[in-house]
Amino acid sequence: MAAVTPTRNLRMAAVVKYVRLLVLGLGVSAFVGGTHSALGQTGSAEADSLRFYELSEIVVGAGTTEKRTARVGSVRRVALADIVRTDAGDVAGLTRLIPSAHLQTNSRGESLVYLRSAGERQVSVFLDGALLNVPWDNRVDLSVLPASILGGMQVTEGAGSVLYGTNVLGGVVNLSTRSLQGDGVLTEANTSAGSGGLRRFDGMHVRRRGQTSLVVAAGLNQRDGYPVGDNAELPVQAEATDLYLNTDRRLAHGYVRVGRSWSTGELGVSLLHVDAAKGVAPESHLDPLDGGVRYWRYPDWQTSMLAANARVELPAGRALRGSAWVSRFGQSIDQFESVAYTTRSEDQLDRDWTVGMRSVLEQPFAGGALRTAVNLLVSDHDQRDREFDGATVVASSQEQYRQVTLSAGSEYAFDLASNRLVLGANVDRFSAPRTGSKEGGDAFAAWGATGSMERDLSSGLVLHSTLGRKVRFPTMRELYGTALNRFLLNDDLKPESALLADVGVERVGEIWEAEITAFANRTWDTIDQQNVEVDGERRRQRINLEGSRVLGLELVGNVDPGGVLSARYSATVSSGRALGDTDRERLVEKPGTLLSLGLTAAPRGGSTLSAEFVYTGDAYGLDPDNALVELPDVLHINVRASMRHYTSGGLFGEVFMRLDNLTDRSVFPQLGLPGPGRTVQVGLSLAW
Repeated sequence: MAAVTPTRNLRMAAVVKYVRLLVLGLGVSAFVGGTHSALGQTGSAEADSLRFYELSEIVVGAGTTEKRTARVGSVRRVALADIVRTDAGDVAGLTRLIPSAHLQTNSRGESLVYLRSAGERQVSVFLDGALLNVPWDNRVDLSVLPASILGGMQVTEGAGSVLYGTNVLGGVVNLSTRSLQGDGVLTEANTSAGSGGLRRFDGMHVRRRGQTSLVVAAGLNQRDGYPVGDNAELPVQAEATDLYLNTDRRLAHGYVRVGRSWSTGELGVSLLHVDAAKGVAPESHLDPLDGGVRYWRYPDWQTSMLAANARVELPAGRALRGSAWVSRFGQSIDQFESVAYTTRSEDQLDRDWTVGMRSVLEQPFAGGALRTAVNLLVSDHDQRDREFDGATVVASSQEQYRQVTLSAGSEYAFDLASNRLVLGANVDRFSAPRTGSKEGGDAFAAWGATGSMERDLSSGLVLHSTLGRKVRFPTMRELYGTALNRFLLNDDLKPESALLADVGVERVGEIWEAEITAFANRTWDTIDQQNVEVDGERRRQRINLEGSRVLGLELVGNVDPGGVLSARYSATVSSGRALGDTDRERLVEKPGTLLSLGLTAAPRGGSTLSAEFVYTGDAYGLDPDNALVELPDVLHINVRASMRHYTSGGLFGEVFMRLDNLTDRSVFPQLGLPGPGRTVQVGLSLAW
């Protein structure tokens, strides 16, 4: 692939493709629905076992008053039924349900989410109010987080509530676990197999009696590797094979949550443990003879989190909500000398202990609601690096780091005339009292603010807008990490700051709803990276660009007439530019076009047919010479068929088959790292 100059024709081509796709999809679905009607099947589709679940409470931003307040940022909710029908074993597989989200798998093998072209370190991921991001690098690998324990997702794009704390410049992903609505017992068992040697089993038991609830879950997810698409050229992979080299994975998890409620509050305590191991795909666009290809494996990846969240109703209409957690993260990285993955040259052992706390006090104030939050995070990172000559350790070093992040903020929700308003402000502080053998820097301090307005224009028509200032501090890894001598440190690295704005209109009808939102992001001191030569060796270095700006338009909606056919769709078209004295006209690895169309046909008799069309285009990577390279535009077509059955004894069963990436064209989230080609998965789910 050669360096190119971006053109405006790509976006128009994407729109034309999407229109054609929409017409084709609607035609196929109409044919499917008509065929089943002609078969003369009788009976009505029963509600499946998913009806027993509700979303776990999201602590941050929840209100105690019944009065509706304005949304802060663009809020998207993903229901359990949608999560289950993706048949995804990990959270990374759920990102296609989020409008404006792009899944990025980087050269370290980490699967990360971008929202509205924001970077992965600008997005925070929470599980029932507890932060999953590892503070050392302020991100979490979504490919090793189990999806089967989730009851739903809530995603905030743009300038979110100040109550979330710092480092949420790009958005927030709230994951909530399963729970029962009323008294009862439910047990689930799911198993599936598929391409690339996929083997998966998940089990869950949920019960509630009176004021006490219990959730217990466990699972195992393995694969030998993922198939290579027909547009992937892999010169680093010398032997012909159907699987992309070094993409095997093993993921095991266990989860338990105990809850107790009473007349004035509730308390939940949960424990999550994930044990994984995986390979890292080598970058296919680099010449192995130049020594720039990363040959990595993670023989050990573990995360454990003990968390508690509580809600207490206080006198005078006040309420206190909070979360506290202790997490341990550990990983081992083995670096090999060649594509044979036999001779280890270096390794790195990371261990992170994090203690976090967040509390939100809500109280009536001047006809509205005043919410005040405190977020505290203390994290220790221990790192051991070793170099090998054969099996002999020839050099070893061990470093210890600590960071403390504190954020305090308040927001006031009130009505003014016919408008619902939220105004908020926060102050944040980051310090690094322990920096290993590196010289420590000064502490960072910053402020943020958010204002949001919502107005009912007519019945079912709502206007909303948000404007906010957010800050993202450099991570400890960006400041002090070398990634096995792959990075050169930059002592002058500064925090990023951004002004985020969006305005949109939402319309809700009897059988359909649609929302269109225009957004604009202006970032200063954008943290990026460049390739540099040091003693004849190519290395990378974090740098601050003068800034960047992103302009975009987002359309989200669904149609559900209550019969056989339903549809959901989203389209995001954006333009991101680096500003200042730079040769980069585009932001790297941030697609300018993301289109999605999902069609579901549920005829009588318990069968369901669905098709999903996902288009990714107008994206660019960075080659070793710092030149922009156009990444391929790709249309993914995924299809799924299932059959459900209920017995009089209360047993629910579903058999499914899905085919992902029908066209066998790989998405390139990063230059030289193609995604999976065509895959097949079949499975069985039981519930009783």
